[in-house]
Amino acid sequence: MQNELPDDFLPDGLNGVLKELTSIDSMINILEIYMNQLGFYVTDNKQAEKKALNFLIIFAVVFNRHKLAKVLWKRTEDPLAIALVCSLIYKNLLPYCQESYLKSQIETYQRDFAKAAIGVLDASFKYNDPRSYSILTYKHPVSI
Repeated sequence: MQNELPDDFLPDGLNGVLKELTSIDSMINILEIYMNQLGFYVTDNKQAEKKALNFLIIFAVVFNRHKLAKVLWKRTEDPLAIALVCSLIYKNLLPYCQESYLKSQIETYQRDFAKAAIGVLDASFKYNDPRSYSILTYKHPVSI
């Protein structure tokens, strides 16, 4: 069937797509996710859960499942970083959209995640000014 993904898509293909869309090398460490899923935690189980959730959000964005990505995003521990990455992915997907409806939809999704990132910053400044600075200066690990 033509719509099926190749068998090696997760280990290789997804990172290639994400590198093209975000310029980030090896964003997803699929081997680590597999190991965590089997119970052989590379780090601790809390970190494994966090990485799995971030992976699912990025996967949902790449496969145009915006509602799912948004629901999952509300539960992430890195809402600013993930919202910015999702917005960037949507923005860089736009040149690949041929149909005007799809292009309009992707633009809406991109703005939605951009507004979500701004909302996180606004809430942070409103409720906890010192924490806002730490959010802005936090260096997120590249691998999800």
